[in-house]
Amino acid sequence: MIKISVIISAHDRRTYVKSAIESVLAQSFDRESYEIILVKNFVDEDIDIFCSKWNIKNILYNGKSLGQKMARGIDEANGEIISFLDDDDLFESNKLETIYSKLSNGIELYHNDINFIKENGSRLRVDSTSHYSYIIDISNFKNMIRKIREARAEWYMSCFSMSRKLALELKPLYETMQASFDKITFYYALAKAYRILCDSDKLTLYRLHPSLTTIKDDMPAYFNTKARFFRSSTDSLKSLLHYCKNSDTKDLIYYIFLHEYIIFLFMTKERNFPVKIIFAFVRLWVRYGILSDTIWLIFLIFKFFMPTKAHYIHYNRMLGYYETGQIM
Repeated sequence: MIKISVIISAHDRRTYVKSAIESVLAQSFDRESYEIILVKNFVDEDIDIFCSKWNIKNILYNGKSLGQKMARGIDEANGEIISFLDDDDLFESNKLETIYSKLSNGIELYHNDINFIKENGSRLRVDSTSHYSYIIDISNFKNMIRKIREARAEWYMSCFSMSRKLALELKPLYETMQASFDKITFYYALAKAYRILCDSDKLTLYRLHPSLTTIKDDMPAYFNTKARFFRSSTDSLKSLLHYCKNSDTKDLIYYIFLHEYIIFLFMTKERNFPVKIIFAFVRLWVRYGILSDTIWLIFLIFKFFMPTKAHYIHYNRMLGYYETGQIM
């Protein structure tokens, strides 16, 4: 019986796919109890032979977005639990064994923590994040959301595992939305009153490397790419408001939308000062804001007066992050 389906999605990028699959094959969980589904938009002889050898479901699919590939993987999945892995990340060897034990007792969505690895797969550092374990749902989220956001427990699709029921509900959203699938996953589950477990077990290895969203040595390309991403992210979060029946969760998701919109405004070349957006953001910050939100707001105001310098400072801070895992 298939208990867990691991869905790996890859778009054009071949470099890390085999390593991702190997990390799932190396699990302590019974191999007969889980399946690996690779959804990619390219033919690669080496990868295809590897998949055939290890009985990997190898799906060739030309969906344009990551979400469409994730949805295609859900179509193929037989497991009662669905776990996602980006093609450039890895699982620790005890990941599946752990998530199988935690997705019980009414928990429908589980988020684990990460360790960073370098581009070559070597471990970058041991993060000093304190231990935490939070169960969050519609009844307590107002008291918990700051802790969740400070722990980045709504980031990284490679950290999310969920019940089959929730995955099937999310599938139409994955198919139609273009970005921020991690936040879509978390906030949809919260809005629909699912119980969510977030803890500090470091079961995912997050790879830091140059890519379309982490461009080195080309600052204009970096900001253009980031602006497109956050524009798509705001569109996705705005659409998510439709699913909110509770006024408090609607306010929270609207705040996350404003947060992404402020980052979008910062990334663009426009030198505007959106007073209404800032006032709406500050009003909700009192309930949901964390330090990093304040920093983004300061950056946006700074950009209004000194756009070139604001972009330069941010770009160099992010270069430090992608090289060390820490904001410089």
